[in-house]
Amino acid sequence: AMLNFNGTSAGEAVLENPPALGEGSKATVTDFAFDGKSLTAGLDIEFANNGGTAHSILESTCE
Repeated sequence: AMLNFNGTSAGEAVLENPPALGEGSKATVTDFAFDGKSLTAGLDIEFANNGGTAHSILESTCE
């Protein structure tokens, strides 16, 4: 999956059945924000077979 990001914010990108997580799983990246130096986003994972969920905040700094 690819999200084209232009500007300072974007909605969400969803990847269903990513090979690393297995059939029936889903990864959703939300709340993209770029302030000129850093890019942040939330990552929500739904694991297959009722394996639970996980949430993380991603941050990348550009210098």
